[in-house]
Amino acid sequence: MPVHAYEDQASLGVSLGYAHAVFHGQPENGAIVSADGSIGLDDIWSLRASLGFGFHPDENRQLSVFLADAELIYMVDVFELVPYFGAGVDGIGTLRSAAFAADFGVHPVFGIDWLPRRNLVLGFCARPIFLITALDRDPVYLTLSVSASLLFDL
Repeated sequence: MPVHAYEDQASLGVSLGYAHAVFHGQPENGAIVSADGSIGLDDIWSLRASLGFGFHPDENRQLSVFLADAELIYMVDVFELVPYFGAGVDGIGTLRSAAFAADFGVHPVFGIDWLPRRNLVLGFCARPIFLITALDRDPVYLTLSVSASLLFDL
């Protein structure tokens, strides 16, 4: 079985998952959807960026979260399975009862990709986002998501 590297490849994908907001007085459990793109820098490093939306419903109050992030990831290419880890920066906007706030965050990322075909990637990842500019009121936003991406040769 050949090794599938991400070198000289770009990807476009979507992900869907669970989001947990550790925000004071706000609904905790929600869903997240995002679109992402990446570029392979070499056979082990990739740069990825994404735009996402999280929705946390509640009877009395709702929380909407808008995410933009970029991350550098290190990939351990093992045939069809590719575990990875890395770190990134985040811009986060929150909408609560018509009040909008913007914050800055950082996160580690841990995941695994499965390449059933040379141009298709299915994956799972976890990102605990630490809101640096809002640690006193909104310390962490955790996402767990599954994804599907298409790879393109550059």
